[in-house]
Amino acid sequence: MLMYSELLERYKPMILHLMKRLSIYRNHEEFFQTASIALWEASNHYQPSKGTMDAYYYLFIKGKLMNEMTRQNRLLMREDLKDEWGWADSGPDDFLPAERYDWEDLMKDLTLNQKKWIRNYAFLGLTITEIAQKEGATPAAVKSWRRDAIKKLRDQLQER
Repeated sequence: MLMYSELLERYKPMILHLMKRLSIYRNHEEFFQTASIALWEASNHYQPSKGTMDAYYYLFIKGKLMNEMTRQNRLLMREDLKDEWGWADSGPDDFLPAERYDWEDLMKDLTLNQKKWIRNYAFLGLTITEIAQKEGATPAAVKSWRRDAIKKLRDQLQER
């Protein structure tokens, strides 16, 4: 088995080809790092019975790059929405620009897990999967926190 540095040197042209083919022009170093890590993971998971090594590495790295592109695009969309609505530097005190709500008052009826979901999703921008990993819960449980928190907040806001 090749040392990682040799492996990276050998497959660097493939990584650069994939980045060009996927039109990756921003955050070039970050995507190259993602592809390098994917190459290392692929070398550890490769099974000869599944096909040629080059094809496996190619598809594995391409998949990781596409996942990273999706993640980056989601983050950019969130930031654009925050900028568009004036929420770029928002915190619990000024989350809604038109009407200011006392977030502590709104959140007083929420459970601890529902508060965790609001803090992680609305204020930190984490996905359901990331929240689940951070809090040691399943994604289904986090979705339940979200559903119940939204229902309670909606009911409170309609009462006002």
